Formats: sequence, C-alpha cells, structure tokens
Amino acid sequence: MRQCSGDDLGGVNYEAIGWRQVATCEQWTFGELFPDIKKPRPLQEASIDLTKKLSAPCLILVEASMGEGKTEAALYLADYLQHQTSAGGFYIGLPTQATSNAMWKRVESFLEKRYPKTFVNLTLSHSAAALKADYGACRLDQVYDEDKGVTASEWHTARKRSLLSPYGVGTIDQGLMGVVRSRHQFVRLFGLAGRTVILDEIHAYDLYTSTLLERFLEWLALLGSPVIALSATLPTDTRRKLVNAYAKGCGVSEPELPQAEYPRITAFAQTGVQVQSFNASEHVRRSLNLSWVEDKGWAEALRDQLTNGGCAAVICSTVARAQEVFERLQDYFTDEELGLFHGRFLFIDRERIEQDCLQKFGRNADHRPHRYVLIATQVIEQSLDVDFDLMISDLAPIDLLLQRSGRLHRHTRENRPAKLKFPALWVVAPNIDEQDKAKFAEPGFIYDRHVLLRSWLTLRDRANIQLPEETDGLIESVYDLDALIPKNLEPSHSGDWQISLDEYRQDRAVQENTAKKVQVPPARTENKPADFTRRGEEDDENAIAAMTRLGELSITTIFLQQTESGLVFPTTGELVDLARPPNLEIIRKLLEHSTRISKRGLVNVLLAQVNPKKWTSALLRNCRCIVVDKNGNAQVEQWRLELNKQRGVVITKAD
Repeated sequence: MRQCSGDDLGGVNYEAIGWRQVATCEQWTFGELFPDIKKPRPLQEASIDLTKKLSAPCLILVEASMGEGKTEAALYLADYLQHQTSAGGFYIGLPTQATSNAMWKRVESFLEKRYPKTFVNLTLSHSAAALKADYGACRLDQVYDEDKGVTASEWHTARKRSLLSPYGVGTIDQGLMGVVRSRHQFVRLFGLAGRTVILDEIHAYDLYTSTLLERFLEWLALLGSPVIALSATLPTDTRRKLVNAYAKGCGVSEPELPQAEYPRITAFAQTGVQVQSFNASEHVRRSLNLSWVEDKGWAEALRDQLTNGGCAAVICSTVARAQEVFERLQDYFTDEELGLFHGRFLFIDRERIEQDCLQKFGRNADHRPHRYVLIATQVIEQSLDVDFDLMISDLAPIDLLLQRSGRLHRHTRENRPAKLKFPALWVVAPNIDEQDKAKFAEPGFIYDRHVLLRSWLTLRDRANIQLPEETDGLIESVYDLDALIPKNLEPSHSGDWQISLDEYRQDRAVQENTAKKVQVPPARTENKPADFTRRGEEDDENAIAAMTRLGELSITTIFLQQTESGLVFPTTGELVDLARPPNLEIIRKLLEHSTRISKRGLVNVLLAQVNPKKWTSALLRNCRCIVVDKNGNAQVEQWRLELNKQRGVVITKAD
C-alpha cells in the first residue's frame, strides 16, 4: 500500500488515520523473534525449514497437539511472508471473543518487540472490543504525533473498517463476512487482500461455517493472501477440502494430497503441495488415563481425588448444565474452592472471570490454588492457556474431547499432588434406555447424535489413550462416514448407527446448501456486483452471528436494576437516565452490563420488545433491555430471569 499525502484522493490524510505502509526489512531469526524460547520445538523447527521453499500465495495447514507452540510458528511464518514475499501484515481469526482477547495481548507484545521504533496499527475485531479495558487504553483518536508503539487508530476501530488495519486479531466471523452476501463484504475482502491470514482452532466449526471457510480460502488465494491454518485435529476429508479450495482460488486443479503421519504440516503453493511430518515434543507425549463416570456419582469421587489438593476442570455442554453442576458441587467444596465460567455472565463479570482463570491456571500462574474446581462450558477448551491436574467432561465429539484433554498437565509443574501425577480425563457416560439405546442428554442438544454415538463407541472400552500417536486413528474412527458398521456391535447400537448416520448425512446436506445460499460466488467466475450483496441487509453483530454461524438465534441483552434510588447499573449502582441520549461512555457501560441470550422462545419475546426511545445509536439499536428488581429478578412473560453474581444470568421457564 502506498503512502498518500493529505491532498491525495479528496484530501484524505492517510498518515493521520494510521493507514501506513507496513514495514519490510531484514528477516529476523526465530530466536530473535522469540528470545524466551531457548530451543525451538520440532514443529517450530519444521516451520523454519519450510521457509526455505516457501512462496506466496500459499496455504499452510499445521496439525499438532495442544502446547506445541503453533502460535509462535504461525507468527514466525507470517513475519517471513511479510519481509521476504511482501505479504502486508496479518490478521488472526479465532472462534470466540474470549480467545480473541487472549490472542490480542500476545500479538501486541510480539509487535512491540518486533518494531520497537515504529508505529504499528493493531486492531481487535469483534462486537465487544471497545469494552476490553487494555484495548481501549491503546486506542487513539488521532495518530498525528505517534511515531512508534502499538496502537489502534480510532479510524480503524469502526466496525466496517477494522479489517483495513495492517495488523489485527478478532473472531473468524469478521473475515467470513467477506464471503457472505452483505452490504459491505467487499470492504472486508479488500482489507485482507495481500495480507497473511492466520486461522486458529479451525476444527471448532460445523459444516455450515466450514463451507463458508472454503469459499473464504478460495477468495484469499485469488487476492494473493497467504493463509496459515492451525488445528489440533482435522479429519482427512476436511484437510483435503481446505487445500482444494485454496488451489481453486489459485486457478490450479485439485492437487494430490500425500499421506504423512500426525503431527504434520501441509503446505500448498502453485508449484504443488508438500506434507511434512515432525516429531512430537516430549511434553505433549502422554498416556491419557480415561475413565467413564455416572453423572450423579462423580462428585464424591472428585472430592476424594482432591483430598490432598489439586485443580480440576468440569466442562459442561450447556450453560444451564454448568449452573446446575456448580450448585451441586457446593455440597462438596467450599465457596473459595469453586468457580464458574460460561458465556452468560455480564460482559464486565466475564472479563474479570477470564483474567482470574489465567491468574489461577495460566502458564505463569502466581495464584494457583491449593484445591479448586472450575466448572465451565466450552469457553475454556480453545486457545486459553490454562492447565489443570484433572478433568471431568460431558461427552462430546472425539476431536473436542482430545482438545479438552490438552488442558491437562499442559505445563510442567513439580508440585502436582501424588494422586494427580498423571493426566486423567473422566467422561460422563450416557444413560441406556429401555431399548438399549444411548441417551446423550445435554450433549445431544449441542452435538450431532451420530458423532456422539461413534465417539462413545470408540472410547467406551478404552482405559488410556497414547497421544499423539493415536490421534489420527481416533479421529478417522468417528468421521470416516464410509466406514462399515463393526460386526461385533450390539444390534441396538448397530441400528442406531445406521439411522443416525442417515440423519447426519441429511443434516450435513442442509447445512451445506444453507451456506451456499448466503455465500458470494466462486472467486474465478464472471459475476455482477448484485451477486455479492443483498439490499436492506445490515452487517451489525447480530447479522454477522446469524450469517456465519448456524445455531440458535441470539440477542445482546442489557441488564439494569430498579432500586429505591432509581434505575442503576447492577454492578456499580450508578444511576442511569433512559430519558437522555447516552453518550459513548454511557453506551460502553450499558454494553458492559450485557450478555448474549440464545434461549429458544425467550429470544423471540425479547425481539418483540421496544427499546428506549433514546437508544438510537447503532451500538444499541439491536440490543434489548431487561430491568431486574432489587433482588436481581425479572419476569419476561413465562420466563424468569435471575441476575446472580456467582452463577451469571439464570433462566427458568414456568411449567
């Protein structure tokens, strides 16, 4: 990107808004970029070796266990591509806001060390970015006098312009909106053109989002943007589809994908595709002890296991389930030994809980408790660098169970209790009904029955798993849809396998067709501008969530409290005047007291409500408001909502 003077293109001062040409200078070695890593891990060594034969545009797929240093490898490759092939900066897309927040801090530190004497524009791209305190502190209204430091210029923090910043971290949805038919999709694609795009945790998406991801890769290839995709586990079919999509964007026929043992790096460029295996680091080689437990019986066993101390995580399928388990465990542990973390806390509380988790269970945790149990949903299974001695998990697809197990003994600790010297995963077993069929309860609301069934059947007779050696085989045992039904399988499960497989195939076809209806046309076809947009469609955060993820409808809901003094913010007691137009400071405080609600039925009731008349700002227009009484309770038709400091927003429905 060339630098423009203030008189260029209508007098826009590009220097003033922080839109500067990214630096190209002498390449740094891996050791110079990461001086704290005394010896690169095998994955990182393989990445260093890859640069000797790397050209842009290219797609690099990294499949490796949790804790192998994938992020450092990706940043090294992105730095190489910027300084040796003129790829301009990078954007890192992650599954959630929580993982984006954690990554933004790491990238800020990386860029400060890489460009100590240069101004660097780094944005955080998701709906709650403005509410993150340390991000807000680095934002500047103008950058006229800034000649060094990592900063987010105010011009780039606008929703539709955030991807124009040369460096960025955010949710993958922000990038995927570039390939769905929306009003400003071209701005997002333009912002990513020629930049390296790093996609983390790509195994975390359903077929709908994965279909959009394939079209995204296709367009990035056409735009000359290198892509680095990171995953702990990928089925062979998914890996093939991603490579083929990027090849299509490059105008190359589908390449043959060589076989290689896990862990591996797959690199595609117009010259061909290469796959390289590498040795797993010693600290990720493990024998994972696996146990099946009954739902109502594991609490006492957990207390016994933690008699001499230890930190355990309990991962639940739904928020309601996590809240119920938290209450149940209060009979076994003190309040100081229990914590709860899920996505239905007010944002201001959620950010505090997230930081508390990192302080207690992170790599350099200096407040690690003697004994503690964290009950959580899937919010802790991706990208958050936390470490536990023991884990109990609701049943989930096998790739997610392996991902969760990566939070066990993640870091080297000399003082783990004797009972917890080896990583152990307890999985809640399904109940068996009168027809001898497995009942998956809460996991069945979230995950596909066929995938759950095959995950359970694959693991039910296992007492341990050798990782990473068995990773590939375990993944394929669940996701190879052409696999034959095992001959020795019980008739009830055999019939369930076939019926659920047929339903799974039908559901996949629906997801794929739904994605095709909203995505933009293929990259290398002749199209008209009308093929890329839809009139009247907003691209606010509600639209982004609805367009890029296939799931329950959700809505941002702001909570206020009625007291004798008047209407106040629940956590601070500060008065709120809904009769006055809120300024930016008040808008931020309102959003800090919000959470996303996706409870079926309740969302439709909330959507039918009318907002306060003065909430005309685009930041509030699509939110809804609930006022709780002095005890934190509210009634919304047949729904009872409780704002609880320990449990977050609790939702119950009248019989």
